[in-house]
Amino acid sequence: MAQFVPLKVDTEGSEWAAWSRKHRHEGMGIPILYVVRANGEAAYAKSGSKQGDELPLFLAEHLTTAGTIFSDAQLAQIKVAVDDSSKALAASDSFTAVKRLESLKKIGQPGKFGSFATVALEADSLYTKLVEEGTAALKTAQEQLAGEDKFVGVLGVVSANRIYGKLPELRKELVSAERDLTKNADLKEELKQAQALDRAIALLSLNSTKKQAKTALELLVTRFPNTPAAERAQAKLTELFGAAPAIPANPTEGAPAASGLRTWSDASGKFRIEAELVSLEDGSVNLKKKSGEVVSVPLAKLSKADQEFVAKAEGRSGDQ
Repeated sequence: MAQFVPLKVDTEGSEWAAWSRKHRHEGMGIPILYVVRANGEAAYAKSGSKQGDELPLFLAEHLTTAGTIFSDAQLAQIKVAVDDSSKALAASDSFTAVKRLESLKKIGQPGKFGSFATVALEADSLYTKLVEEGTAALKTAQEQLAGEDKFVGVLGVVSANRIYGKLPELRKELVSAERDLTKNADLKEELKQAQALDRAIALLSLNSTKKQAKTALELLVTRFPNTPAAERAQAKLTELFGAAPAIPANPTEGAPAASGLRTWSDASGKFRIEAELVSLEDGSVNLKKKSGEVVSVPLAKLSKADQEFVAKAEGRSGDQ
């Protein structure tokens, strides 16, 4: 069976001492038959051989407890995603970490791979860590909402939804939390500012949109002067670009609105959605609906007017 890799260990060889200490067996005499899973744990270790039809039946039985079996190509794909996700986490970029692990959905559900392969176990562990991180982020934001600094709490909910909202375990709770904010009239201004700031920060995660992020941060400073959102935007501009923003006389002239809902449609007009532009990424437009849910639509499928709207936004960022 291709799922098994046969190994022979000579009991008189140098490897035997270490092997026998790690994998204790039952019985006396040789041969000793072992079945060791990909994670290095022994599923079977007993003296005695299997004769005739016993061996294939024995292997088939243990195959049922071997966990999910991935091909070499799939394991390589998982490894790349795990490496990318680990690097992103090390750089405090949980959004990218989530995105890379979620890219593995075509070969299995991250966090529930059910495989004993080392790299699959690493992927499950990272995924669990991100779910815990997202849960903690939402809890902290909700505690802040109950305090005096409402803006920090609102921003926490909005950011958590963007970063961790693609995780199935958290999607419903995060979308619901941001939807509740939209229903609270007392937080209308804080929500508008928090969403604008979070969109700008999100643009910083890709080299291709960093110039656009600078423009968005500068607009935020001018649109919401003397607010916590403007202070944070100004601090981020100083941190990244080392200088105060060049504030235009009319920052919105000739450019699409920095935020706000609009109706988007495809070329046929059958698809329509009310949402605001978040970003353009890999040929797809990320749109945030009023509920807080973010959807991705291929740019090429949008109407000509919508494509021109996106191009105008992108063109303005490229001129900065």
